[in-house]
Amino acid sequence: MEKIIFKNYPDTTTPLSAENLNLLQTYIENAINNTLPIELYSDADGSNTDITLSDSTENYSYLELFYSYGATGPINSTKVYSPNNKKIILQINHLSNGFLYPTIAIYDISNDTITKTEEERWRISTSGNATRTTNTTAIYVTKVIGYK
Repeated sequence: MEKIIFKNYPDTTTPLSAENLNLLQTYIENAINNTLPIELYSDADGSNTDITLSDSTENYSYLELFYSYGATGPINSTKVYSPNNKKIILQINHLSNGFLYPTIAIYDISNDTITKTEEERWRISTSGNATRTTNTTAIYVTKVIGYK
């Protein structure tokens, strides 16, 4: 954008014209549109499998992923900067019947796809005993927002 130098009135060299005002409006509109978040994926129930986004992650400076423990459990979020071709870990903890269930899932982000590659869930008792559980579908991605 070429900067317009304005001078105080009544200077006649100030380039105030409809053309320059329209250019200014266009530049402002473009700046605002590039900072608005864009919803790339949304599912109230969430997905515990691969996710297809509505646009490529190459077009965004960062993503914000929202995810939950199970379809209705506690919600967490994480931001991923320069997201294309990244491997990320989502982690969430869940308390139930005196046990803590820390869960992690590993995802690959590439173009318009987020692919789950691994998930582990542990069960920790109040006495400190820990066992790995067999439930490997505990983390559900509910929303992905892109920022340009």
